[in-house]
Amino acid sequence: MPLQAEEIVARILNIFQEFKPVRSVSQAVDRGFVGNLKEMNLIDLIQTMELGKKSGIINLNRGDKEGQIYVNKGKIVDAVVEDYDNVQRAYLHLLTWIEGSFYVIFQDIDLDNLLT
Repeated sequence: MPLQAEEIVARILNIFQEFKPVRSVSQAVDRGFVGNLKEMNLIDLIQTMELGKKSGIINLNRGDKEGQIYVNKGKIVDAVVEDYDNVQRAYLHLLTWIEGSFYVIFQDIDLDNLLT
């Protein structure tokens, strides 16, 4: 049975509603990089920052969920995701995200503001 025009339009609108653009992509490209978690998983991202002793924020998006991992000189210093109240649990939850997008912004991490 061929698809009706109304059904095609409805499917396209659903796809657009699910699409969530990466915020500040142009800013991230200038001072970091963007990508897809299927192409580069979170472990690879963290190892890349660890080996390079880089500092910055790994911003993760999966559907309507967002999370951040803060890295200071190659070491994870904080992780934030909705519904998790401590760094370890948030970090472990983010490791389960195998689909979605990320953008990394290289920047100094102010440890004093993170720990307060």
